[in-house]
Parts: sequence; structure tokens; C-alpha cells
Amino acid sequence: MWFRNWFGAEYLELYKHRTPEAAQVEIRQLFTLLPPSPFGDRYHSALDIACGAGRHTIEIAKFVPEVIGADLSEALLDEARAAGCKQLVRADMRALPFGEEQFEIIFSLFNSFGYFSTDEEHLLLLRHWNALLKRGGVFVLDFFNRTRVIERLVPHSTEHREIRDEKDSVVNIRYEIHRRLSADGLRIEKEIERHGAGEVEEYLESVRLFTPTELTSIVTRAGFIVEKEFGSYGGEPFDEGRSPQLLLIARRTA
Repeated sequence: MWFRNWFGAEYLELYKHRTPEAAQVEIRQLFTLLPPSPFGDRYHSALDIACGAGRHTIEIAKFVPEVIGADLSEALLDEARAAGCKQLVRADMRALPFGEEQFEIIFSLFNSFGYFSTDEEHLLLLRHWNALLKRGGVFVLDFFNRTRVIERLVPHSTEHREIRDEKDSVVNIRYEIHRRLSADGLRIEKEIERHGAGEVEEYLESVRLFTPTELTSIVTRAGFIVEKEFGSYGGEPFDEGRSPQLLLIARRTA
């Protein structure tokens, strides 16, 4: 699968503009949108799925005493450790090594969903996450606004980065990024070419573009009740024509 190859040092290099400062603002805003914990004065245990370099995990830990970040990429987990994340686990999100009803709140942030080939796989994934959540616990899913992605699709762009090699010499890197919808219109696909030091490396991103109705439906089928929908971390109502994302706050009921 594409995600086994892409989420490494090159990913961090290309998306270095995604900063800890932005994550700090997002999580602070998000916690004002969450329902009160049904388990006491606050949430005590959290899981950040596909935590990556830990930007959001670190901020979640300011609100929840016990936070575990899980990701498949060792390179991204190394970054998370260097940034100060305390509890990290390397695991496939489809087979997380935790007990049933272990967490009071689970986060899937920054479009870390829709990676797999079929909706049946996505449903099984959500059911797996549901089982890890305590009854009455909260699930937060942050995902693309499909309409906005399609309307603003840029077929091609170029990005430049400067890095230092093992001799501390500056190397100029050029990324050529090609974006398209899949033939069936269900996925956003991104071909990424990394040009540098006389070599070309190729990577792929391919993510399912759920409509708001489809996303709410599959979350519900997995055993959650969607309680709130927002169009941003700032808490604006979701607007399919304008919102940058669809933020679902759901609860495990049984």
C-alpha cells in the first residue's frame, strides 16, 4: 500500500509548513467543542491514531493525562519522540495492540482515514476503533470536505526545498506534484516526484473522498452516534461549499 512508502523523511520535508504552533491552536479550539467527559472531571485516557510526528499528540497531552500516539511510520515516530511525545506505539491502524474499552477518547485527525481500497475495509477499521473506546467514550474524526477538495483541485504544482546532506552541503530538492480524481471519482490521488542529487523518487497518496452523508453513515454503522458536526476547529457550522473540513464528534453507545 502507498502509505508504507510515503510517510517518512520525504513527507516531513515536503510538509514542513505544518507546524506545532498550528496544532496547538487546533487542539485548544477542539477541546472547547468536546462534550464533558462522562468519566469524571475530565478525559483521562486518549489515543491519537496515525499520530505522525506528534504535533497534535503533544497538545492533547495538555488536556488528557494519559495519551498514546500510534503510527505505522518509524521515521515519523522518531520525530514524535524528539518532539517530546512520551507514549508511542508503532502499529498498523487496522490492528492496534490495545485492549477493548481502554480509552475514553480517540482522535483521528488531519485526514488520517480513507486510506484503503474498499469501504468494507474502512467499516472494519472503524469497528476496531470503536471496540477500543469505553462505552460512552468520544470519537473525533477530522476529514476532508469533499466538495471543497474537488472545486480547488490544482492538477500540478512545484515545491522547492533545501536540505543538508551528510557533508553539511546544501542540496536543492524539487517536488513535482500531480493531483487528480480517480476514474470513478471516489478518491483524490496525488503522484509525487522528488528530484534531487541526480535522482528521482516517486511516491503516491490515494485517499477515499467520502461525502458528508457517506462519512456519517459509515461512522454510524460502526457503532457510533454522531453528536456534533463542525466545519473547522473554530466551531463554525459545516458548510459544504465553504468549510475547510468536516469535523465529526461521535460517541460509542454500546
